[in-house]
Amino acid sequence: MSPSPVPGSESLARARALMAAGRSADALPLLATAIAAEPGRALPRCCLAEALYDLGRNHDALAAADGAAGCDPSSAWAHRLRALALVRLRRHRDALDAAIVAARLEPTEWRSHLCVAQVCVRLGDHRQAEQAALAAIHLAPTEAGPHATGALVALASGRPKIAETRAREALRIDPTNSTGMVNLGVALGRQWRARASLDAYLAALRLDPQDPVAQQNAATAGLKCLGVLPPILPAAILLCALLGASALAHLPVGRAVATGLVLAWLAACVAAWCWRLASLPPEARTAIRRRGVKAIGSLQPIGSPVRVIDPKAEPPGAGWSRR
Repeated sequence: MSPSPVPGSESLARARALMAAGRSADALPLLATAIAAEPGRALPRCCLAEALYDLGRNHDALAAADGAAGCDPSSAWAHRLRALALVRLRRHRDALDAAIVAARLEPTEWRSHLCVAQVCVRLGDHRQAEQAALAAIHLAPTEAGPHATGALVALASGRPKIAETRAREALRIDPTNSTGMVNLGVALGRQWRARASLDAYLAALRLDPQDPVAQQNAATAGLKCLGVLPPILPAAILLCALLGASALAHLPVGRAVATGLVLAWLAACVAAWCWRLASLPPEARTAIRRRGVKAIGSLQPIGSPVRVIDPKAEPPGAGWSRR
């Protein structure tokens, strides 16, 4: 006769299945049962911290991760979860300490190095972020997450060409990730490749139509593609207007001619803008219409696996912090 399963283990297995299906709230009672059955075990507490983090309950997630680290100080997963929650709470120095502990506990675990890189980007320590990202890439070259994080580090340190290479590698591994596509667009835009950048944002929107960063960047890139007019034509018209105004300003007809030239220049600008707007893909026009004046601004790279800015801003390979 086979032994009956331990109630805590059974509850934990069911809870993890619910979390994998995106039902973290439904997993909470089962996780409470698993913790009550095995109060000294770190694993169910780690799962609880992860579920609370996914639900946006950051203080509770930190408390659960602290409990897991207390049960098993050698658990790198517990310290990674502490770092994630601390970043959400904007305690970046404490988050870096937790991430470094995780990396020291498991130096061959790429997820721990990824966590260090992400926190260092937040702190502006690009040198350490680069070292940690390269370590993660070396340990897991076939995972998309390290390459995506490497792209983010390169963007933060002003190296768009390297960011493009890393983002393309992440997308080669996982072509369906909208975050990598957005950051590829940022890298292309910073190389003055406006149309290629716009195409990347539109591809990201096709993957995730509700991504606000992709919408913002698509609108901004679309406006940059519009421009106003090729520079030679408005310059020539304005020059004629100035010459006419200076030569004939003392005559009523001269003022009329100068005014007419300026108005013609403005009309040409508007006509060219409308023509270029019509030539953009429909998705770009939709993004510009939705974002309005908010589209006028700098392009934003998406916020990384720690998901500080937006819960959807996660690199290829969701669950990179998990066991």
